[in-house]
Amino acid sequence: MNDPKALMMWGEMASHSGLAKNMNAYQAGMIIQAGSELGYGPAASLNCFYIVGHKVTPLGQTMAAMIKKSGKYTYKVLRSNDELAEITFMEKDGDSFQELGTVSFGKKDAAMAGLGGDAWRKYPSNMFFWRCLSKGARMFCADAMMGMIYTPEELADQLPQGVEVSIDEDTGDQVIVDTRDNVVPPAPQIPETASEDFSQQDNHMQAMSQPADKSTFKGPHKEMVLEIKDESSIEELKAAGVTRMFTESDYGEVVMIVGKNKGKTVDELQDSYFNFFRKDIEAGNFAPNTLKFFRARLERIDDNGE
Repeated sequence: MNDPKALMMWGEMASHSGLAKNMNAYQAGMIIQAGSELGYGPAASLNCFYIVGHKVTPLGQTMAAMIKKSGKYTYKVLRSNDELAEITFMEKDGDSFQELGTVSFGKKDAAMAGLGGDAWRKYPSNMFFWRCLSKGARMFCADAMMGMIYTPEELADQLPQGVEVSIDEDTGDQVIVDTRDNVVPPAPQIPETASEDFSQQDNHMQAMSQPADKSTFKGPHKEMVLEIKDESSIEELKAAGVTRMFTESDYGEVVMIVGKNKGKTVDELQDSYFNFFRKDIEAGNFAPNTLKFFRARLERIDDNGE
């Protein structure tokens, strides 16, 4: 994703919506960026990757897709059961694929590595398979992994307490299970050398990327809008970094003063923007003036839908 502001906004939405549970907007943004470099969209990236120990790591099924999407490598499953997984890896040679080697992972390997837990007891064949796949990926397809050569499950000792990797019973895919409540890490401080616009975007993002809980939102958050009442209001807009020109004919307009919509009026924003924040608008999770105008716009949306 080449637009830093767009990346930040995606991270903000992912953190605020719960799609990136217990991640701040920066962490979600880094996952989205890593995924975009491999051709994944924002939502798909958050379903396919996870941050472990300050590194973006692919889930098992993502690693499998990366191997096949490379066009250079593929694999063939020879065996996958509750005792052993065995996979042959191949590299393209002209119009065909040539075998590179076969790897395996099973009960003995798990025992030697001291692996255990609910997922290993409930889904041994799946756990053996994903370990076998990642082992072979490192041995034969490392260049297709873009440096992401371990799955979150293999780095389980670095996962926070309350987070573990399990198996989706329907698909057999790896899934992240996070049982923690509202533990979003604080966002890092913006360096003094950052641009004013970047800092303003960050202030808005930090406020909006917290868990949607009244105890978190309660308090005087920074206003997101400014109503043009007189000439002094226009000067306030300029001071807030709004470059769009407003005149007396715009008195009564309500203008966004933060984020990528800075300079747009509330009436110019799409309905989807307010529907996205519907729960927080209804719960009163915004600064007073922002809440007033957001509620009014949401009411108009609902009235027009009837």
